Amino acid sequence: MKLTNVWRTGVAAGLVLCAGLAIGTVSPWGPSGAAAQPERESLVVDSAQLQEDLHQARGLSRAFQHAASLVEDSVVHITTKSSRVASDFFGRRVRRQASGLGSGVVVSEDGYILTNNHVIEDATELMVRFAGGREYEATLVGGDALRDIAVLKVDATGLQPARFGDSESMEVGEWVLAIGSPFGFDRTVTAGIISAKGRGLGIVSDEFKDAEQFIQTDAAINPGNSGGALINLDGEVVGINSAIFSRTGGSVGLGFSIPIELASAVYTNIVNDGRVDFGWLGVEIDSTGDAVRVARVLEDSPAESAGLRSGDRVLRYQGRPVTSGSQLIRSIQFTPPGSDAALDVIRDGRPVELRARSCRAPTRRWSGSAGRRSCRSGWSR
Repeated sequence: MKLTNVWRTGVAAGLVLCAGLAIGTVSPWGPSGAAAQPERESLVVDSAQLQEDLHQARGLSRAFQHAASLVEDSVVHITTKSSRVASDFFGRRVRRQASGLGSGVVVSEDGYILTNNHVIEDATELMVRFAGGREYEATLVGGDALRDIAVLKVDATGLQPARFGDSESMEVGEWVLAIGSPFGFDRTVTAGIISAKGRGLGIVSDEFKDAEQFIQTDAAINPGNSGGALINLDGEVVGINSAIFSRTGGSVGLGFSIPIELASAVYTNIVNDGRVDFGWLGVEIDSTGDAVRVARVLEDSPAESAGLRSGDRVLRYQGRPVTSGSQLIRSIQFTPPGSDAALDVIRDGRPVELRARSCRAPTRRWSGSAGRRSCRSGWSR
């Protein structure tokens, strides 16, 4: 089923203020106005077991508190202003001012901040507010719409950068916390678990959904959380919160974060080189079973020219064992464009060795032969 209800979690300021305050009120009173008094069954409580349960619950609570405290000074509140041309009631083109909200993560002491590209897209003014109320005007260093990552810079020093963790080593079921500014309520912390890894939502297009590799979580993520941090219990950032799946625009326990390894690589490319140069072969990966297989090879892509086929089971990439689809996609992305990539696959029960020349990842839909020309050709088998 195509996910048509994926919401990027930036929010236009002022759209949702007091809606629903009177919805869902539950009254304990019966028709006569007297409180219902249901019969209670006797409950035998093991005091020692209860104390042990409480001890464990308090221990988890302290772990949440400690993790949140380690990153609370590193997550910022972002406000944007933009000017857009729209049609009025009479069809005349008029320019309208719009404002928006989002979150960000401090990654250096001298003012570099990670956020989502959709948070700052088309913005003419960017303001960043830190814990304690300090506010700075920010400039856009660069952004990558395909991976939905942008880098901002504020003129400040002595900031508290967040520590990065390892999202690849985290397992489904592990606790995580989401920190950001949902609906403008900055430094809001919600808890949940990793529900799944390696999710492709097709936000940019179905052809690039394998490049997304989202971390799925049931920690509440709402409009305004975009660009905020998903952290582990060590207070390390493992993802940048980016999207939710919802029919209403609010959290229903299906939130998605960009793995920090990918976000960090985009950051490094933008800051050091001024652009994003990720490798790309033009394959879609199926890792739903016990092996990593090629689900689709795009026409006129480097993978097709190298002889890769749908159904091939990928054993090794650049000589290293392939353990998951997300690991393979990340390895392809981190292969410098123009360099050779070695793939060892199993096809019809027989080992096959292939070599492909990595192409610079497209910034929009792959366009067949036109896209091939942009890769400078030269792939080898």
